[in-house]
Amino acid sequence: MDRPDDNVGPSDYVSAKFENKVKKVNARIEDLSGGQRQRVFIARFLAQMMVGSSLPGAVFAVVGLWLFYRYDLTSGATIIMVCGVVFFISLQIERSG
Repeated sequence: MDRPDDNVGPSDYVSAKFENKVKKVNARIEDLSGGQRQRVFIARFLAQMMVGSSLPGAVFAVVGLWLFYRYDLTSGATIIMVCGVVFFISLQIERSG
């Protein structure tokens, strides 16, 4: 008869190590924040999250493509730049509020 430990493969070991690392990182983030940050969930359902991420993504893409066309830049990098700028603006709003 096989023991339960005989069925454990290397992928199970790697996934267990990965889970432990994720738990350690999450605990470290919690320590750094001092427990003061509260999680804010904008979407309660997956459909809300999908629509809520698609619409800003489309806007960022259109703005990035407009900047690409207007200033003769590279398209992909310009779209990523627009996303990054909005991300850093949202961080500043979160910190001030």
